Amino acid sequence: MPFIYPSFSFLPVCSSDVIPLDCCNGLLLCRCFQPGPHDSDGNRPFHYAVCNPASERWVMLPDGSWASGEVRTARLGFDPAASSHFHVVEYVEDEYEYITGVDIYSSKTGSWSSSESEWSDNAMLCDGSRSVFLNGIMHSLVLRNEIVAVDMEGKRWRTIPRPPSDEFGFIRQAHGHLLYFDMDQNEANKLSVWILEDYSTDKWTVKYKISTLGLFGGKKLRFDFDYQVIAVHPECNLVFFVYGWDNTLMAYEMDRREVRVIRNLGHDSNGPYLPYVPFFSDSLAEEH
Repeated sequence: MPFIYPSFSFLPVCSSDVIPLDCCNGLLLCRCFQPGPHDSDGNRPFHYAVCNPASERWVMLPDGSWASGEVRTARLGFDPAASSHFHVVEYVEDEYEYITGVDIYSSKTGSWSSSESEWSDNAMLCDGSRSVFLNGIMHSLVLRNEIVAVDMEGKRWRTIPRPPSDEFGFIRQAHGHLLYFDMDQNEANKLSVWILEDYSTDKWTVKYKISTLGLFGGKKLRFDFDYQVIAVHPECNLVFFVYGWDNTLMAYEMDRREVRVIRNLGHDSNGPYLPYVPFFSDSLAEEH
């Protein structure tokens, strides 16, 4: 298959007014700004769109309960192996940015539903962190060394302690398990990969330790400053990094401890990077 370079020309708004927010199993969640002036806070009204760049099919979501132009953190949940329908989760926050609930859009019902948070009162999302949609549940990092999770009906709420480390990290998934990456507490040049093998427990196990000295040719680079982990292959033990002035994209095979350079993305390339695997299907719930 040829590479796909989506310009979003198939969406009913100008491409420059489209901001990709999240990607899940071949679908993209975008914020589409409406033409017109900004409000006093510098915001513009917008709608969410969920699209499939491979088929150029899209859905424009109806307005939720947010105020015009209010920007919230939104995440996409889609698992074609379980259902053709998708969900969009919006985190509702108070004036201090503590999570008070979630608004969830279901493509099956074509509507939004609101649920009050059953997490702790001081749960606050980590800036710039990505979420993981796994087994019908959305997982997100919060600042209190925890991972918060909610199902797509807003009925099942859970808080999962992060691995026993003082270092900040991030979550990903592979082989149907939740992963957590952080710097080794004792060795600053090693990246620890933790796995939650039994989801019914809170027990994390160190699966891999990645030497960043070997990865970057002996250079001592700072995690999440000089380099970023942008993706983990869902079925293979491959980790994708971006580092350096030219934003070099690299892949590291954790079992074989082999690294290869894929390409330079260019110094003007910047994140967030959304890992995208084309979903070649003509169907999209409520498609246009």
